[in-house]
Amino acid sequence: MVKSVSFTLGEHDRNFISNMVSSGRFGNKTEVVRAGLRMLEDYENKQKALRSLIDLGFEDIKAGRTTEYESAESLLNDIMED
Repeated sequence: MVKSVSFTLGEHDRNFISNMVSSGRFGNKTEVVRAGLRMLEDYENKQKALRSLIDLGFEDIKAGRTTEYESAESLLNDIMED
């Protein structure tokens, strides 16, 4: 069951939503808000994954699993091999 929710938007956001609908990009205001929420959810999921990878990197550093490079070129070559 779909439940209606109301909230207050500032002028900038109201104008943006109206422009998205009037441009034909979206059929109505609800579609604009849903698209924005999907993008925010995707962004948050990517941020969570990135934080996890950063934590893994710090764990590797603490455990001494590191590689020293003589130059930026050798680092780049190693990256490109993966």
